[in-house]
Formats: sequence, C-alpha cells, structure tokens
Amino acid sequence: MNDLRKQNTKAWKTDLKTPTRPPLMVNCFKCGKEFGVKWVPARKAWSQKNNWEYWTGEWAEKDIKDKQMCDNCLIHFYRNDKPYFWSKMTDSKKRDNLNRYINTGSIRAS
Repeated sequence: MNDLRKQNTKAWKTDLKTPTRPPLMVNCFKCGKEFGVKWVPARKAWSQKNNWEYWTGEWAEKDIKDKQMCDNCLIHFYRNDKPYFWSKMTDSKKRDNLNRYINTGSIRAS
C-alpha cells in the first residue's frame, strides 16, 4: 500500500489543494513598476490588497489591472502623504486594515 494519505506527511495535503494560479502581472499606476497580484482560492478572486479602488471605496466593476498600486507606493501613501491619506481613506475599517497590513509585514517595501 503506497497511499500517501496513510503516511504522516504533508505531501498528500498539498495534492488535495485546489490548483494555484500564477500571479497576475500588473503595473503600478503611480510608479509604473510591474508586480504580481496573487489569486485567493478561498474567495475565488484576485487579492484586493493592492487595489486602489478597494482601499478608497471607489469600487467599480472594471478591469482589475486598472488601478493597482505596488507595496512601496502604498507604504509611501500611508506614511508620507497623510492629508491625502485621510481625505481618500474615509472607511475606518479599511484604514485600520491597511495600518495592520503595513505593521505586520503583509505589505512591505521591496
């Protein structure tokens, strides 16, 4: 019996996961840097972490590549452009989430 499930390994667990997608390559609308947006299997959608329209509440059903911001620009926006940050980020939950992402390292400068 060569059943991976009976062995105490992680190999069988990874075989049962849903197939992952390669990152969606997009350009930052502020600096033009190319970066990848990850696929979130639980949501069955692309990550919104770098989506400017998600953070500002200006959500529209457009192409996901339209308003993506790289991690460096998000950090710069959060730390250095405080008046602009407070004027654009009106939702306190999203403001707190962005703060948590930056302080825990989910969003980090590269």
